[in-house]
Amino acid sequence: MLRKHGYLCAESKQYGKTRQAEVVHHIYPLEKYPELAYEEWNLLPLTNAVHNTFHDRNNNEVIGRGIYWQNKRRKEFEEFYSKWGVSN
Repeated sequence: MLRKHGYLCAESKQYGKTRQAEVVHHIYPLEKYPELAYEEWNLLPLTNAVHNTFHDRNNNEVIGRGIYWQNKRRKEFEEFYSKWGVSN
């Protein structure tokens, strides 16, 4: 997954910046959706600084651009669960 993105932060690339990715973010959190842990569409390479803006670090809830990416990947999320006959 990192190789696919050239080992660069996907969020920074959207703004024309080249920054080395330091962490892989789970768009739909691993704690709530462990079954999505290795789904490529649910993974996003980020810098640590950017990653910290995707979560409220007091309660680890997804915020801001993290919510943006969830909305952007909603179709893949729904398709994943529809294959198993599960609504989420």
